[in-house]
Amino acid sequence: MTFQDHFSRLATAYAQHRPGHPPELFDYLGLAPLRDLAWDCGTGNGQAAVALASRFRLVVATDASVDQIALAVPHERRRRVAIAGADQRGLPGDPEAQRPGGGQV
Repeated sequence: MTFQDHFSRLATAYAQHRPGHPPELFDYLGLAPLRDLAWDCGTGNGQAAVALASRFRLVVATDASVDQIALAVPHERRRRVAIAGADQRGLPGDPEAQRPGGGQV
């Protein structure tokens, strides 16, 4: 199936108006027994990845929308990877992520 990118044309507005997530969500995810790597699949503007970065050593934030990734807020413990979709992790050589997830509310 080909990814239909409906997000790139709205990436700037999305980054400006996307509501945040409650800190309790990330506190809960931070209870993982291993906190070496978290994967934020469908990261959008990366706000969930930044919150995860304070609880995990490394966060891989992926999104199929190149423009969403381009507007993601940088963070020293996050590596961004643009991929075709959630079914294609794009994490070659990395250990398994302990908490795959996305920040949809």
